[in-house]
Amino acid sequence: MLLEKVRVVLNDIKEEELENVHRRHERLTRATHAAVKAMRLKQVTPDSPANSATGVFVPEGIDGGKLVKFIRDDMGATLAGGQDHWKGKVVRIAHTWVI
Repeated sequence: MLLEKVRVVLNDIKEEELENVHRRHERLTRATHAAVKAMRLKQVTPDSPANSATGVFVPEGIDGGKLVKFIRDDMGATLAGGQDHWKGKVVRIAHTWVI
């Protein structure tokens, strides 16, 4: 099953072409950062952004774990929560989509 998913993803990358994949991730990164800024949220690493994901501090008074669960269960999207000392305080937004 996993091997088949890897084949599908690699085939999709081949069809889209790697340079276009990088451009898409850059667009998704810019869109994510614009949305985070518009919501007045604070990025974890604003001075060293990655094209793979954006870490965002959860606003004061909101439980990050509950937010991740709500987004998954009620909104049908997936965020990753923070780990270790970031647990419940940070969410991570990937700049890709899963097939």
